[in-house]
Amino acid sequence: LWISMGDPAPQAPQGGKVQAAATAIRPIAEAAAKIGCTVALYNHGGWFGEPENQVAIVEQLKMPNVGIVYNCHHGHSHIARFPELLRRMQPHLLAINLNGMVIDGDKVGKKILTLGEGDQELAMLKTIRDSGWRGPVGILDHRPETDSEETLRANLAGLQKLRQQLAEAAKN
Repeated sequence: LWISMGDPAPQAPQGGKVQAAATAIRPIAEAAAKIGCTVALYNHGGWFGEPENQVAIVEQLKMPNVGIVYNCHHGHSHIARFPELLRRMQPHLLAINLNGMVIDGDKVGKKILTLGEGDQELAMLKTIRDSGWRGPVGILDHRPETDSEETLRANLAGLQKLRQQLAEAAKN
């Protein structure tokens, strides 16, 4: 189950926000555990979408079925600090969803890009590869104007191009 929320306690200090989010998520995670499901905190922007806050919530909960799904298309503002964020998220990371990435893409009309169309995802993929993380990697289809199969094919072609660039860079 992917969970997102806003600021759970707008007037509270950081610790109060983390506690409020953990309190809201705990019954969901307990119910999910009873049926063998995991709960992934989804970075959909705002306070809750910041990876540092999600790590704090997961660590507050201390539940084995709670982690993080990191969606690159909601992380344009995280690009400069992505290596550090990945390191901090990695113990709790359940999946990463890729996207073509440009700095501040969400602010310049480039939030959703096909893989290979951005100028930042190669470095981000290198960071993921070099981190040793070997979990699920996804591609989301957030383009209602195109057919999902067409979107997937374009993203897979972009991913293949990026994989070749990663391989070539590793040789040098």
